[in-house]
Amino acid sequence: SPGRTFDGRDLFAPAAAWLTRQQPFASFGRLIDDWKTFTISKPKWESMALVGEIVHVDRFGNLISNLTSHHVIEIRAVTKRPNPLIRIAGHTIDGLVGSYQEGDAQVPRALINSNGQLEIFLKEGNAASVLQLGKKEAVRLT
Repeated sequence: SPGRTFDGRDLFAPAAAWLTRQQPFASFGRLIDDWKTFTISKPKWESMALVGEIVHVDRFGNLISNLTSHHVIEIRAVTKRPNPLIRIAGHTIDGLVGSYQEGDAQVPRALINSNGQLEIFLKEGNAASVLQLGKKEAVRLT
Protein backbone atom coordinates (compact mmCIF):
# COMPACT_ATOMS: atom_id res chain seq x y z
CA SER A 1 0.00 0.00 0.00
CA PRO A 2 1.25 3.54 -0.67
CA GLY A 3 3.00 5.21 2.24
CA ARG A 4 1.93 8.59 3.53
CA THR A 5 5.39 9.51 4.76
CA PHE A 6 8.03 11.31 2.75
CA ASP A 7 10.01 8.25 1.58
CA GLY A 8 7.22 7.34 -0.82
CA ARG A 9 7.29 10.78 -2.36
CA ASP A 10 10.98 11.63 -2.14
CA LEU A 11 12.62 8.27 -2.80
CA PHE A 12 10.34 5.64 -4.25
CA ALA A 13 8.35 7.73 -6.75
CA PRO A 14 11.47 9.11 -8.47
CA ALA A 15 13.03 5.63 -8.50
CA ALA A 16 9.87 4.20 -10.07
CA ALA A 17 9.97 6.90 -12.73
CA TRP A 18 13.59 6.04 -13.56
CA LEU A 19 12.70 2.35 -13.77
CA THR A 20 9.76 2.95 -16.12
CA ARG A 21 12.11 4.91 -18.37
CA GLN A 22 14.38 1.84 -18.40
CA GLN A 23 17.35 3.76 -17.05
CA PRO A 24 20.39 1.72 -15.96
CA PHE A 25 20.70 1.11 -12.23
CA ALA A 26 24.01 2.98 -12.18
CA SER A 27 22.15 6.21 -13.04
CA PHE A 28 20.31 6.06 -9.68
CA GLY A 29 23.47 6.93 -7.79
CA ARG A 30 26.49 5.23 -6.30
CA LEU A 31 26.27 1.45 -6.40
CA ILE A 32 26.49 -0.20 -2.99
CA ASP A 33 28.75 -3.21 -2.69
CA ASP A 34 29.23 -3.26 1.07
CA TRP A 35 25.61 -3.88 2.12
CA LYS A 36 24.90 -5.69 5.36
CA THR A 37 22.21 -8.07 6.50
CA PHE A 38 20.69 -7.65 9.96
CA THR A 39 18.59 -10.10 11.93
CA ILE A 40 15.56 -8.46 13.50
CA SER A 41 13.83 -10.24 16.37
CA LYS A 42 10.16 -11.07 16.00
CA PRO A 43 7.50 -9.64 18.34
CA LYS A 44 6.05 -12.10 20.83
CA TRP A 45 2.58 -12.52 22.29
CA GLU A 46 2.26 -11.89 26.03
CA SER A 47 -1.32 -12.37 27.14
CA MET A 48 -3.39 -9.94 25.02
CA ALA A 49 -0.38 -7.88 23.87
CA LEU A 50 2.21 -8.10 21.14
CA VAL A 51 5.60 -7.11 22.51
CA GLY A 52 8.25 -5.88 20.12
CA GLU A 53 11.23 -3.60 20.45
CA ILE A 54 12.90 -0.59 18.94
CA VAL A 55 15.24 -1.88 16.24
CA HIS A 56 16.49 1.41 14.79
CA VAL A 57 16.71 5.11 15.58
CA ASP A 58 16.86 7.13 12.37
CA ARG A 59 18.74 10.40 11.82
CA PHE A 60 15.66 12.38 12.89
CA GLY A 61 15.40 10.54 16.22
CA ASN A 62 12.33 8.54 15.20
CA LEU A 63 12.04 5.21 17.03
CA ILE A 64 11.43 2.40 14.56
CA SER A 65 10.11 -0.88 15.93
CA ASN A 66 9.89 -4.44 14.69
CA LEU A 67 6.09 -4.23 14.91
CA THR A 68 4.40 -3.93 11.52
CA SER A 69 1.06 -3.03 9.98
CA HIS A 70 0.25 -6.76 10.04
CA HIS A 71 0.74 -6.82 13.81
CA VAL A 72 -1.64 -3.86 14.14
CA ILE A 73 -4.28 -5.80 12.18
CA GLU A 74 -3.70 -8.84 14.44
CA ILE A 75 -4.04 -6.85 17.66
CA ARG A 76 -7.21 -5.12 16.42
CA ALA A 77 -8.75 -8.54 15.73
CA VAL A 78 -7.79 -9.85 19.18
CA THR A 79 -8.72 -6.79 21.25
CA LYS A 80 -11.70 -5.68 19.13
CA ARG A 81 -10.38 -2.11 19.51
CA PRO A 82 -10.18 0.02 16.34
CA ASN A 83 -7.20 1.97 17.71
CA PRO A 84 -4.38 0.04 19.36
CA LEU A 85 -2.58 1.33 22.42
CA ILE A 86 1.18 1.60 22.09
CA ARG A 87 3.15 1.52 25.34
CA ILE A 88 6.84 2.33 25.62
CA ALA A 89 8.79 3.20 28.78
CA GLY A 90 5.89 4.68 30.72
CA HIS A 91 4.37 6.47 27.71
CA THR A 92 1.01 5.41 26.26
CA ILE A 93 0.10 6.40 22.71
CA ASP A 94 -3.58 6.04 21.80
CA GLY A 95 -3.82 4.83 18.22
CA LEU A 96 -1.94 5.67 15.06
CA VAL A 97 -1.81 8.81 12.96
CA GLY A 98 -1.52 8.75 9.18
CA SER A 99 1.44 11.07 8.71
CA TYR A 100 4.09 13.07 10.56
CA GLN A 101 2.03 16.22 9.93
CA GLU A 102 -0.68 14.84 12.24
CA GLY A 103 1.84 14.57 15.07
CA ASP A 104 2.51 16.76 18.07
CA ALA A 105 5.74 18.46 19.14
CA GLN A 106 5.18 17.66 22.83
CA VAL A 107 3.39 14.30 22.83
CA PRO A 108 4.78 11.17 21.16
CA ARG A 109 2.70 9.77 18.33
CA ALA A 110 2.94 6.59 16.27
CA LEU A 111 2.41 5.74 12.63
CA ILE A 112 3.12 2.99 10.16
CA ASN A 113 6.09 4.24 8.15
CA SER A 114 6.78 3.71 4.46
CA ASN A 115 8.51 0.40 5.26
CA GLY A 116 5.38 -0.88 7.02
CA GLN A 117 6.91 -0.63 10.51
CA LEU A 118 5.42 1.00 13.60
CA GLU A 119 7.38 4.17 14.30
CA ILE A 120 7.22 6.49 17.31
CA PHE A 121 8.00 10.15 16.70
CA LEU A 122 7.68 13.74 17.86
CA LYS A 123 6.59 16.21 15.19
CA GLU A 124 9.61 18.30 14.22
CA GLY A 125 11.46 16.84 17.20
CA ASN A 126 13.81 14.05 18.19
CA ALA A 127 11.82 11.39 20.05
CA ALA A 128 14.89 9.34 20.97
CA SER A 129 16.57 12.31 22.62
CA VAL A 130 13.52 13.86 24.30
CA LEU A 131 12.16 10.54 25.59
CA GLN A 132 15.67 9.20 26.28
CA LEU A 133 14.95 5.95 24.47
CA GLY A 134 16.88 3.84 22.01
CA LYS A 135 17.35 0.42 20.48
CA LYS A 136 16.09 -2.64 22.36
CA GLU A 137 13.44 -0.63 24.27
CA ALA A 138 10.28 -2.76 24.61
CA VAL A 139 7.16 -1.66 22.73
CA ARG A 140 3.79 -3.14 23.74
CA LEU A 141 0.87 -3.15 21.33
CA THR A 142 -2.54 -3.78 22.93
